[in-house]
Amino acid sequence: MTGSKLADWDDDDPQAVRDTSSRWDKVVILKHLFTMQELEEDPAAMLDIKEDLREECEKIASVTNVVLFDKEPDGVASVRFSNAEGAKACVRLMDGRYFSGTRVEAYIADGSEKFKKSSQKKIDLGDDEDGDGGVGEAEGKRLDQFGSWLEGDGGGK
Repeated sequence: MTGSKLADWDDDDPQAVRDTSSRWDKVVILKHLFTMQELEEDPAAMLDIKEDLREECEKIASVTNVVLFDKEPDGVASVRFSNAEGAKACVRLMDGRYFSGTRVEAYIADGSEKFKKSSQKKIDLGDDEDGDGGVGEAEGKRLDQFGSWLEGDGGGK
């Protein structure tokens, strides 16, 4: 009887083996970390938020990348961990937590997310009708404010 049970065992059954190698299982999406107004009022806020987020997440597990999607009104960021366990622990800790008076939403990315951020490589040599180097008016203003802040007392170190 035992022999027939072993013969029925199929190691190649796709339903028996769970897919754990998704490239997204290490990425956590966090929402409601900032407002567009905060980023407009303080040019350095983006760097501060990114640094604070990395510090908090490093307490959980090793972080390989943090991205702030500064064009998303929902205040979205992604954090990539070195392993899936760290990402799951981050979701457990951060989901529902309050950050700057707002309840944070955290979940594991599934790859379908499409968030907007400022491109650091906005070089469009072909079609620059308004002469701003491919940078929109609002973005140009924000970059000018950040440059002024860096040159003024804001960089103060």
